[in-house]
Amino acid sequence: MVSSSSGADNGALTRDEFLELYRTHLPRLYRFVSRRTGDDRALAEDVVQETFLRAVRSWREQGLPREPLSWLRTVARNLLVSHFRRAAPVALADGFDPPGEDLRDESPERVAAVQWALARMRPQQARLLEEFHFDGRRVREIARRRGLSEKAVEGRLRRARRTLRRTLQPLFRKQGAIR
Repeated sequence: MVSSSSGADNGALTRDEFLELYRTHLPRLYRFVSRRTGDDRALAEDVVQETFLRAVRSWREQGLPREPLSWLRTVARNLLVSHFRRAAPVALADGFDPPGEDLRDESPERVAAVQWALARMRPQQARLLEEFHFDGRRVREIARRRGLSEKAVEGRLRRARRTLRRTLQPLFRKQGAIR
């Protein structure tokens, strides 16, 4: 696992340092993953576990990234994208509205369907929808972080939602069920 020596010359992370990072970041990483799995506990736990296993391997060899939580979220997001690309889509009976700002009220099936579709979209569009709907970021904050105007973000969100609807269309049993 991670070296337990405290004075590593090569910048290697000690066991105690890793455990502290684990304790610090586990709740936020689990929340990040759980929202994207529709509270599918088994899947969320698997993804978080695999993310930290990859952190141990990577951080031992390459050192600690500047922003460990961002690194962990990126790895977890990529694991989820891979999972949902391989997963068979589940047909949905009711109409589709884009997810709300807080997905805790959404059924696991609907969240899985959204994740399945996001895994098939262009990464920029998928990340924009995730920031807005899953992470609850406001248009103003997204615009500031991306160096765009609020109008530009609103337009991109509109186009991304349209793409999401088209991607989800085959999952609905009745044609025209998507509003």
